[in-house]
Amino acid sequence: MGMPMWAPDEIRGPWLRANREQWRRRAAGEGYIYVAERIGTDLIKIGFSLNPEKRMLALKIDYRDDFRLMGYVPGSNLLEKQLHSVLWRALGKTERSEFYQKDQLYSWLFGRAAA
Repeated sequence: MGMPMWAPDEIRGPWLRANREQWRRRAAGEGYIYVAERIGTDLIKIGFSLNPEKRMLALKIDYRDDFRLMGYVPGSNLLEKQLHSVLWRALGKTERSEFYQKDQLYSWLFGRAAA
């Protein structure tokens, strides 16, 4: 979660300094693309994080649901965005979302792998 730009400089300055290393790592293309299951639903989330295990805790707070980390691979924020673009077109999604129906995603992925 980011710091609001309207926050006073005395708050925003220290926050920016503390997060400078994270932004440097993101800009350098460091990090991971992760796949997580939203427990109790048929939804899969694909995202980017510098620390996927820690990201699961943030997702629990953001969505008020539990998530199970299914796996992650080295990747960049840009690569994650490109992956979503491919999936949105391939799955015929009309709205942008980082969540996918499990059966629809698996069918496309495993159907492509078999081809």
